[in-house]
Amino acid sequence: MVQLDRFSFRTGSRLLFDSDGSPSHIGLMRQVDYKAMLNRWFVHNDPDDDPISIECAPSSDPKAYYTLMPDKHFEQNQISKDLEMLLRQLTSWIPEPEPEGEFRGVIDWEWVSAAPRSLGNESHPGCVWENLLESLAYYRGIYDGVMAKHRMERRGGSEENFCRMSLITESLAIATDAPQCRNRIMHNKVHENGLLDDMVMDTLHRGFNILLSNEGL
Repeated sequence: MVQLDRFSFRTGSRLLFDSDGSPSHIGLMRQVDYKAMLNRWFVHNDPDDDPISIECAPSSDPKAYYTLMPDKHFEQNQISKDLEMLLRQLTSWIPEPEPEGEFRGVIDWEWVSAAPRSLGNESHPGCVWENLLESLAYYRGIYDGVMAKHRMERRGGSEENFCRMSLITESLAIATDAPQCRNRIMHNKVHENGLLDDMVMDTLHRGFNILLSNEGL
């Protein structure tokens, strides 16, 4: 995974290759539209379970990678709107390396794509972040240590710890893409009356920054 650092792109989307098998440019990316599938089942009463995909244009904004689906589907009820608002705020606080818009990382070998560093090749493998059981903390620590050594050797160790951070950023990415998972991920983050005042947001911002840097993850 650390060797993927040598692939860096100014925009993020589907990675295309030339005849020699080398990355050549960024093109349209296909992504499953879970919201459209839910609407097909529960709004239009259509039992068809074939995946619905959309094509996404390349973007130089790392945050657009997170907000693609919320930008496409606007929530109608107030609770869902509040959850989406909170989700957008949390993703806006995720640090990305300078210069803004640099993508580094290749994910999903079936539909290979260039992703923001916060979701890129330094992330934890799915087998250790999808299940946050304490029994896996030891292995997350080992992997984090390997990536920390890599950052020190390649970049002087001065950048954000995207490996540790991926335990949070991967969950947020799932929440933005898949509304059926959003409530479970975000339910305890919204103020009981559905509104987030400035004091609540300031407290949440501080807590989120602590969470992103938490060595105990």
